[in-house]
Amino acid sequence: MRSDDPLVEELGEDFVRSAVSGEGQLADTLDQAVAEELGGPFVTSTSSTEMADDEDEANPADATREPFPTT
Repeated sequence: MRSDDPLVEELGEDFVRSAVSGEGQLADTLDQAVAEELGGPFVTSTSSTEMADDEDEANPADATREPFPTT
């Protein structure tokens, strides 16, 4: 049988490996690196991708400037 869930697939394959070899394989399987762990929390990109170069709808060029707030 097949499953669309990757965890179910991995657990099923681990069960078959354990049954054939006679040794538990789950701990070794869970300690392996997966693609989601590579790269860290940061994504490299250029400033042209990150910074907007067009006009913001909330700040049109012809808007009047509000006075600086005072206490």
